[in-house]
Amino acid sequence: MEAPRRPRTPIGWFFRLRAREPSAFRRSPRALAHPHPWPQGRGFDPATNPVFAHNAIVLPDVTPAAAFEAVARPADWSRYYENAELLPPGAPPPALHLDACFEFRTFATRQRCRVLEYEAPFLLGWEARMPGNRAYHRWLFEPVDGGTRVVTEECNTGLLAHLNPVMSEALHAAHGLWLSGLAAHLAATQRR
Repeated sequence: MEAPRRPRTPIGWFFRLRAREPSAFRRSPRALAHPHPWPQGRGFDPATNPVFAHNAIVLPDVTPAAAFEAVARPADWSRYYENAELLPPGAPPPALHLDACFEFRTFATRQRCRVLEYEAPFLLGWEARMPGNRAYHRWLFEPVDGGTRVVTEECNTGLLAHLNPVMSEALHAAHGLWLSGLAAHLAATQRR
């Protein structure tokens, strides 16, 4: 059976996510924002940005280092998260690092990214830019009894963020899929 085609537009992604994850298509309460400070002077703040998404999952029997390493390899994202596609030019970086630049497509839009936070194995964050929008996506990896709590959060600002009334809901649903895909990917890796 052939895999379903990726939507070609942001609207197509919104409809796919809403159909696939109707209960996850909701706003993240801003009070859930992780207390770790956001990068200073860049204009990202969950309390004031028009778009905010927060998702978390506990991965049993997974170390922060294993979860961090999986997320720090953007060339592997599309294996477990259908809404991410690493783009050329050139070969993808084998792993992200501080100041690494990369491009990927998500919600059918090209994102130009630069890693601004890299504290292995606990914190990874990048700024993404596209015409009319800036985003900051960060991942936090916290050891908990028997595993790792992974938190992913994103703030968006710019004209598109102000004009798109469902962007927060779509990000919440998409990041939920990313986390469940990450969990399945790491479980399969551990079985090998």
